[in-house]
Amino acid sequence: LNDTNPSQEGLTRKTLVLDMDNKPMEFSTCHTWFDCKFILRMKMGGEVKIFISVLVDDREYLCLRISEDTESEVVIGMLLHSFQMERETCGKYCLYEENLLKRYQRRLGRKERPLKIQKGWGEELDRAHSFCFRLK
Repeated sequence: LNDTNPSQEGLTRKTLVLDMDNKPMEFSTCHTWFDCKFILRMKMGGEVKIFISVLVDDREYLCLRISEDTESEVVIGMLLHSFQMERETCGKYCLYEENLLKRYQRRLGRKERPLKIQKGWGEELDRAHSFCFRLK
C-alpha cells in the first residue's frame, strides 16, 4: 500500500487500491486519528456453481461469485472457508470440469481459472445444464 498523502491534508475522501496481500484492518488501526471507512468493490466476474457433496451431505452445490482472475486453488480455499474447514489443506481436494451429457470430466490445474473456462462452454451451458464444476 502506497499512500501519497499520509497526513490527509485537505482531503475528505481518498481512494486507495489495495493489493491482494494488504490487510485493511491493520491499515485502519494504524491511522486512528481520522475516520476510516472501507468500501469493497469486487472485480468484474460472474457466478460459478460447484457441486460439493464431498464436503457436506446436506447440500448439493454452492454458487460463488468470483472474478475472471480467480484460480481454482483459491476457489477451493473459498469453499473450505464457507464450511469452516480452513484447517483442511487445499491440496486434498481438486476441482473438476464435467460434461454430464458426454460423460467427460477433466481435473483443473491449480492455476486454471474456472470462470474463464465456464465462459468457454458457450451455448452448451444452456442445453440441459450439460457442464458443471465438481469438488472431489
